[in-house]
Amino acid sequence: MPRTHSVNIADKIVEDAEHSIFMCPLFTEERALSAIGTLHLTPDNLVANMIADETVWTSISNLVSNIMKELRRRERLRNAPEN
Repeated sequence: MPRTHSVNIADKIVEDAEHSIFMCPLFTEERALSAIGTLHLTPDNLVANMIADETVWTSISNLVSNIMKELRRRERLRNAPEN
């Protein structure tokens, strides 16, 4: 199912890694299904939780990989020449 995501430029959201992983509405479902959703991970406790549990490490690694792939896909679409 295609996802839509719009950001009001007036909101001045910085679309960095923290935003994408923890806050971006585009990835709400993915976060809920990952360790971030079940362990209430934050930017401050993410690394400690990842190194303490291999399952958490794998879950976060997969989440971040999926987010990056989707962001790259969207960037390619934005930069594609119009027909």
